[in-house]
Amino acid sequence: MIASQLKVENVAVVAVNSKGKERPSPFKNRQLEKLKVEFNLAENKVAPIEGKKILIRVIDENGQVIFDVARGSGTFILNGKEEFYTASQEILFDNTRQKLTFLYQKGTEYASGDYTVEIYADSYLMGKVQFTVK
Repeated sequence: MIASQLKVENVAVVAVNSKGKERPSPFKNRQLEKLKVEFNLAENKVAPIEGKKILIRVIDENGQVIFDVARGSGTFILNGKEEFYTASQEILFDNTRQKLTFLYQKGTEYASGDYTVEIYADSYLMGKVQFTVK
């Protein structure tokens, strides 16, 4: 049911360096030890309180999803096709505008360019945001 679909708000993407310092986009590779994606789940009076799997996909400017199964990435079904996701969390959606934080350590450098972070629940897009690596 469309009305019960969740949405995100206050989405922020920052780079976290090896010392834990956070910087907003655009960032340089040396500042990007971990990618941190934070957001709130918007209030939704008709959404049931239940367990949800929340996924993020980090997509480079060539349309390639950044993933590493050894770091918690996997696949899900999107529009009838199997697609990769970058990271996931199992949560209990409780309609309290809960804040979620994803920390992703890629292990290799990000190519320079523009990236999109897509946020999914139950195979539908809840929101997206962009960031740039110089």
